[in-house]
Amino acid sequence: MFDVVAVFSGHDVRIFVDQLADNAPVTGANVSVKIGEQRPRAAASDGETYLLAADAQVAPGSPVTIIVSADGEEDFVAGTAPASAALQETSPGHVGHGHAHISAHIWRGIAGGLVLVVVIGAFVLGRRAGRTGVATSLFLTVMILPVLAGPGGEGHSHDSAPQSVTGDAPRRLPGGVVFVPKDTQRLLGIRTTQVHAGSFTRSVSLDGRVTPAPSAMTALHSARGGRVLGASSGFPHVGMNVVRGQLLATVEPTINAADATTITATIAEIEQQIATTSLRLQRLTTLASRAAAPEAQVRDLETELLALRKRLDQVRGQAAKGEEIVAPSDGVIASVGVPAGGGVEPNQVIFQIVDPGVMWVEARDFSGLSINDIRSATLGPSAAGSVALRPVAASPKLISGAGVISFEASAGSSGLKAGQLVTVIAGLHSDIKGVGVPAKAITRNASGLPVVYEHSAPEHFTMRVLTGDYVSDQTFVAQRGLNDGARIITTPAHLINQIR
Repeated sequence: MFDVVAVFSGHDVRIFVDQLADNAPVTGANVSVKIGEQRPRAAASDGETYLLAADAQVAPGSPVTIIVSADGEEDFVAGTAPASAALQETSPGHVGHGHAHISAHIWRGIAGGLVLVVVIGAFVLGRRAGRTGVATSLFLTVMILPVLAGPGGEGHSHDSAPQSVTGDAPRRLPGGVVFVPKDTQRLLGIRTTQVHAGSFTRSVSLDGRVTPAPSAMTALHSARGGRVLGASSGFPHVGMNVVRGQLLATVEPTINAADATTITATIAEIEQQIATTSLRLQRLTTLASRAAAPEAQVRDLETELLALRKRLDQVRGQAAKGEEIVAPSDGVIASVGVPAGGGVEPNQVIFQIVDPGVMWVEARDFSGLSINDIRSATLGPSAAGSVALRPVAASPKLISGAGVISFEASAGSSGLKAGQLVTVIAGLHSDIKGVGVPAKAITRNASGLPVVYEHSAPEHFTMRVLTGDYVSDQTFVAQRGLNDGARIITTPAHLINQIR
């Protein structure tokens, strides 16, 4: 479906073709025009418009047919060229005045700067894919170029107020209608949308932050402290995938001088006990072989010697063996607390592992909402796309005057990052019926009331005063003032509102 506006100026015809849905210019279309008995001629594309030089001056009342083919669709519009004013004798005009000079005896000229614009709404017949449908609009605008009049007769005064001149400048007409010619619409980039009636859920926007689910985040730390060394596969880094049981690093304990002296003395003492016990065991074994000593004493010394050697290994291992840091679950390393070879204190966090498939959102609310007030929730526009949320908990404590509501993100929310700032759109258990209007289409009139501009004709926009309420930051529901299916300006509505 298309909006078609044809502007006639002498032998030239300038044609504007726009999409009916959003008022976007249609480029690359095939446009042909048949005027009167002239043969159909193709209009040449000139960027966002189409130009045609007619064979002769267009006569008033001549039948005009315009055929538009674009995007696999074909429509035609038909009408008649409106009557033009007959030009009389003209003479050079005064460029310093915007009004006409007329003699009492003869016509010395036509009103200076006169432009006669007659717009006729033609009967429209549409034909798409061989079917008769609702046709597009044709507006044939006859524009007679200004002809400046000659000097006035005797006694004419130039001090009188000039006569107002009707032109093609955007202007506000009686009844709240704003006239905006197609040239200006293209310059301003005016776009429209069709609005529909329905039932809308009230919602609120909450500022939130993405956090890992409590069960999906693990912090790894060292119990004793020391120097952190990487595993044989290398030192872990942020974003690295890990599996449960994987060795990530080893913490080599740091021993101060006092502890080192104590350990050395303990090792020396144990070694001395081992040597003494070994000699005793050797002598007792000899006696036992001659039946001069009981076998039970030999077994007791062997057991004592074995215990001393195990104790020596433990003391030496305590000084040399490092603490292994092992991944307790599958996930991704979210943070690394120290570099390779760096020192850590006891209980200092070295790595954080997060499961990116299970994320929560903590949102702050200043209105006192509870979980029972929320029907549904989603994330606002973000790089993660559309993500559904489920309210799971609400903190009984206020933080900086705001309550904290926790939401669980749905499966498939891998695009979320821990710490990411987001907007939560929470739908409430409250509905309102009316016509949904994009918030960017709303402006204010002189009385401060919300208004929109309906695209009532290709070059006319009618102001509609609305009664309703916002259900979200993006949607206003009009309960009065706007009909279902209306086409309204979305951008730039604020500029149209400033036309006077």
